[in-house]
Amino acid sequence: MVQTSRSKAFVQKFREDTARDRKKAHEALTRHKQNLDKAYIAQQKQLADVFGSLKAAATATSTSSNKDNFLFRDTQLMIRQCRAVIKRHQVAEKDALEPRLTPPREAWRKDEKEMRQLLQYGLVYGGKLAEGLLSSENEAEVGKNGGLTEAEGMAVDLFERSRKAAEGETWGRVAHMQVKALAGVVRALAGGDEREGV
Repeated sequence: MVQTSRSKAFVQKFREDTARDRKKAHEALTRHKQNLDKAYIAQQKQLADVFGSLKAAATATSTSSNKDNFLFRDTQLMIRQCRAVIKRHQVAEKDALEPRLTPPREAWRKDEKEMRQLLQYGLVYGGKLAEGLLSSENEAEVGKNGGLTEAEGMAVDLFERSRKAAEGETWGRVAHMQVKALAGVVRALAGGDEREGV
């Protein structure tokens, strides 16, 4: 029974709250509608005033020159701006209709093919370079046959430069010097003794 009375009290309070909120919402709606009506009436009055002033200006200045009339000047300015906009649109439309630049895919394919050839020739001539360094025979005749393509010529040129570079210091000597330098840096960072040799 106590629960029933609590339930009834809750339902009654809920109804009162709902009725109060509904009344507030209705009042707010009425107030907003009145504000909108006032704004609409004010805009109508403004439009009527503008129309009246334009009509008065048009009739008052009909006797004077058009260049003195502010409406004439503003209209001329607006017409010039509209013509400029139309001209820009025509240029944009013309540019849109012209063929677009396409990427030079054929040139890229040709370059890729040539690079593959160059790498292949480089592999062949690099093998000959390695054979020449390992054997006692002189491979100086590589690429001297003539009639080479541009890619073959480039590979032979790389071969010649690589062979000349290989005749000087070898990678083993360079690696040994780098390891010694690295050991010196490590000792300096560690603050160790100043021994030489690795």
